Amino acid sequence: MATKRSHSPETSSPSKRAKYQDLTLDSFREALILIRNSDPKTRTFFLNNDDPSREDCITFVKPLYEQLSKEIFDEIIPFPSKPEAHFLSIYGDLFRTDRDHPPDRHSARILFDRTVVAEAVKTAWLSDYIGNRHLLLLRYIEQIFTSADFSRAHKNYLVIIQGSGTGKSRIVDKVAEVVLTIPLVLRADDDKPGYPAGDITAENKSVLAFFHDSENGTEDHISKRYLLFLLKLIRYALDWVRSFKAKHPNNLDSIPLDWKNHIGISASAARQEMFKYAVSDTPLQGFKNLENIAEADLCEKAGELIGELRNELRHDRSRPSIIFYFDEAHNLTSKDVTTSGAQRTSYQCLCKAFTFLRNTDVFGVFLSTYSRLSILAPSRKKHWSDRLAKRQEVDFDLNAPFVELPFDCWKERFLHEEGKDSIDKICSLEFKMRFGRPLFWTLMNNDSENTTKVVEILDYARHKLRFRAEDADRLLPLLASRIDLTFESNRDEAVRLDSLLVATSMRTVYSVPQHREYLRGGYPSEPFLSEAAAREILAYMKKTASFGDGNPVPTEKVVQTYNSTIPRVINHWLNRGLIEKGQRGELVARILLTLAHDAAILRTYAAGTLSQVGPSSSNHESDTHPAFPCAGTPDDPGNLSHVSSPSHKSDTHPAFPLETHTADQAEPPADIPVSTGLVEDKHISFSRRLSVIDFLRSLIPPEMIETVLNARPRNMKGKTLREAFKNAYVNFTHFVKAGDAFAITDDGAYVFFVRGAAVQGHSTLISIDLYIPVVFLDESECPSRWSMSGIFIQVKNCLDKKFISIDVQKQFSFFSFSEKRSHNQRPYITIAMELGILPRDERPDPPVRMEKTSEKANVILT
Repeated sequence: MATKRSHSPETSSPSKRAKYQDLTLDSFREALILIRNSDPKTRTFFLNNDDPSREDCITFVKPLYEQLSKEIFDEIIPFPSKPEAHFLSIYGDLFRTDRDHPPDRHSARILFDRTVVAEAVKTAWLSDYIGNRHLLLLRYIEQIFTSADFSRAHKNYLVIIQGSGTGKSRIVDKVAEVVLTIPLVLRADDDKPGYPAGDITAENKSVLAFFHDSENGTEDHISKRYLLFLLKLIRYALDWVRSFKAKHPNNLDSIPLDWKNHIGISASAARQEMFKYAVSDTPLQGFKNLENIAEADLCEKAGELIGELRNELRHDRSRPSIIFYFDEAHNLTSKDVTTSGAQRTSYQCLCKAFTFLRNTDVFGVFLSTYSRLSILAPSRKKHWSDRLAKRQEVDFDLNAPFVELPFDCWKERFLHEEGKDSIDKICSLEFKMRFGRPLFWTLMNNDSENTTKVVEILDYARHKLRFRAEDADRLLPLLASRIDLTFESNRDEAVRLDSLLVATSMRTVYSVPQHREYLRGGYPSEPFLSEAAAREILAYMKKTASFGDGNPVPTEKVVQTYNSTIPRVINHWLNRGLIEKGQRGELVARILLTLAHDAAILRTYAAGTLSQVGPSSSNHESDTHPAFPCAGTPDDPGNLSHVSSPSHKSDTHPAFPLETHTADQAEPPADIPVSTGLVEDKHISFSRRLSVIDFLRSLIPPEMIETVLNARPRNMKGKTLREAFKNAYVNFTHFVKAGDAFAITDDGAYVFFVRGAAVQGHSTLISIDLYIPVVFLDESECPSRWSMSGIFIQVKNCLDKKFISIDVQKQFSFFSFSEKRSHNQRPYITIAMELGILPRDERPDPPVRMEKTSEKANVILT
């Protein structure tokens, strides 16, 4: 068994090991269910061993388990010495035959989805490339190639790290049309649904297997073996270029594209022939007995061969003459191939092979979703190379990973044209697919036979979001994608977790600093992914509410489970130091608003009272925008006396306090949805438009809601809030950060509404912390900026009442002028959340009481 290459302080302690051991076992159980049903060797073992002995099971399971733990945590988490409890649960799921016990429905559904989606992925991958992001990658490569220190070791390759479905393979495939490129897809043999398929040699042996074959060598021996493999591929390409030029002497500019078309897709006959030559024993002229050639001489000989290729291409050395890219490069890190000397993986030996090619026209690109920087792109002080580790200068000689992959790229010229689509289309899942990573809409739009349904793609996204962790931690990527959680960058466990979510749960890498010590990640605005997260949260809550027995659960019990579980797990992560406390008041507010939104959606579905667009209700008596500030506290729910009341009248748009009606009501009004029914998951969409009235009923306590809904604006004669917002809707499944004041306009509100996003205000926007876009519509109108208003929220972390005034027109010029009178009469709501949360160092000192005794004075804190 391979020894551990590096120690992490987070996993070296017994308690941490136990935690990660449980996590790995949990992941391992689900992984093996899939392996059992897809990998022929594993399936044969299960079918031929209906009742294997415990020793046989452990013999089979243990190496797979340790390999998985090493891939996830960069070290082997030992299989339990007494694995009875854990092992029996794995045994029950795995060691049963399909003849007597078919796989559980969940596993079978995932396998079905992966098969269906895999076909759509293949079709999408071969479709036209959208955008020009490949030129950005090419410019980065050119910048590195022409830099003064390009001749240094480890400068002639870089790593592309990004989450799943972001177009890593497509971007380098597009670069191959501009620069002569040799692609190598190193997909594992058991990853059958993945596309592109892994490259193979003519003997039907994978290219990955060539890299994993150590042949009993040292690091230097294996690196030179890999070097010979690369040089023979260059020789193969050189011979083809000469042959092509003989037939087409005037087509030099088309050589990269013609070469790409010649070798075809992965596992094609032409690529098999190329790799067969590269792995064969056929000698390469000038490179016999590499072991006996000094490093300087070897570099010179390699440069001469590559110089021949450059001359044939007539390159001006502004960019590399040839690029190698290695897709699924993380598979190179899964095995130690050295058998003597320093312990090295295939990836480390291949990187050393590239050092022999430094200062030549060769460049390498490694692609992976696996984002452990210490493995694929380590900093200088953590690098396995003694040459880098002993270097004294700062690490500006290392290449930062490339992360700028396509986002919001759509097949049409515009993502959306204002005023062209109905609200129902805007809220549909097919519409939401076009935003964010290109994976989802390409799957849908390239399914010519329409076999890939929206629900199957959504289930695929839910599966990709699942985080195999302890019970509470399973919600982490789901909530992070919805309420904008930021991980602490100064905590080892949080940094590790950030990377792990990129690799396993579709988190996006925003940037990696030049020093490569850590990455910055997050969940950007991807409404389709947020919908998938919302549905996965619902499934978790229903399972929790039913105690895992799968029985139907009343809606209110599910809502109660939301309200008790989510604040508890957020507090748990805060106490562990995983997520930034930051502005804790804003975090609490985002949680409360999300809980209110989801509860309102569930209740309206259960009660069968989904709001329909009705007649327009925006016929106000003045051209101003009446404001409805809801700023009550438990001690003062209706008076609102702590809200400022400017003295001027309706010639401006101030935030005036409400005139409230406090008449007692014996029973709720007829328009209150009564959610006594059960919710069917397949009918629920959290991206549906939601009535502002229903949202407020879910947000505001029952004893206060009628006071709020019956309130009138004080700055004009107007309708009650209930009447004014009868025809108003919200649509948000996640929060995004506002970069500047442009977000606080009706134009910005429209953009966010279309994306299904609510907004967290920038720190410079002192009067607004959060706002939710609101749309006003009649039954024939399509939304536009002139339909937009908002619910504006100010979070006050104070223990005492304060005067609050939000005038969005005066402060932000929120409303655009329109020639249509009704467009200039949109009301808005302001809410002050008096949470009374103060940092510990800002809390007032407790009162001091002095007690005098016969001996001394006692100071008592009360």
